[in-house]
Amino acid sequence: WSLLGVGKRSAAYDQASARISRSVARLHESEWDLFCELKSGFLEVERIQAQSKAIGKLQRDFDAGIHTIAYPLHRAGRISERDWNTVRVVVDRLTISLEELRTRRQTAMNRLKKFIGLRPEHEVEFVLSGSGLAPSAWNEEEIRTSAIDRRWDLQILLAEYEATEQKLRYEVAAQYPDIIIGPLFRFGSAGNVFGGALSLELPDPRTASARIKAADAERSMTRHLIEERLLTIQHQIRNSHLALKQKTSTTSTWKNRMLPRVAETSKISRSTLKLKPDAIGVVVHSFMEFFNATEEYWKQEQERRDALTHLERSAGYPLFQLD
Repeated sequence: WSLLGVGKRSAAYDQASARISRSVARLHESEWDLFCELKSGFLEVERIQAQSKAIGKLQRDFDAGIHTIAYPLHRAGRISERDWNTVRVVVDRLTISLEELRTRRQTAMNRLKKFIGLRPEHEVEFVLSGSGLAPSAWNEEEIRTSAIDRRWDLQILLAEYEATEQKLRYEVAAQYPDIIIGPLFRFGSAGNVFGGALSLELPDPRTASARIKAADAERSMTRHLIEERLLTIQHQIRNSHLALKQKTSTTSTWKNRMLPRVAETSKISRSTLKLKPDAIGVVVHSFMEFFNATEEYWKQEQERRDALTHLERSAGYPLFQLD
């Protein structure tokens, strides 16, 4: 039993507790990283499926509104070979686009299967729902405040700081002499002897001072890392929040203004094809603008979702839900 080293034992116990807290925080950080990867994967699959559906509708509209009309006109010699080749180019572009989306969907599905422990050949269908992808009014200050309590990388550093604090306490307590009392057992031919032992620990003042300085420097370095991480979190959330606002605005413009406008123009031009076969070039050009605008919209939507998931990663906790 230690008579004078109570503070040393207490510091050693608290240091061990802080290290356990650090290990637990690291486990939670790994779980959060996995959660973010799965969520990002689900969103990617859902977006590709939605984009494939939109491009598939374009393909059907082109086939019904242009291709099926242009083919007999071409056979009858009423449109030029050049215009017919333009029609074929659009057909090929639509087909290639859908094939690329199928390949990307399969790649995203295999990535998800790997995360959840399934083989690529395992047949599975992911069905997603949720209402968290609409433009939201998340407050940057609220997210930043919550992130301080929920970012596991910060919690790891705080636990590390607590461990260095207790290590410094231990080294300060260990510089003083300590009296230790313990049992004594001696066995021999003359008989067994039971008693007690008294020992005195006298630490070297020079090495004790060096250990205290080293522990204090380690604590100061950890404090500096915490301050740096807090600044990094603030910058990450500010930049991610700004990027999300910009991407949401751009996507909304494409969805509500630009895409409907070119869609309506393409629809009107297709309606005149039967009456004016020589307008096939204008009709196809109008449809290509619609097709290009659709692809651009989904590109912007992907960037918006990337900005949303990046903000969620920066926050350290779920900002929207998927079922």
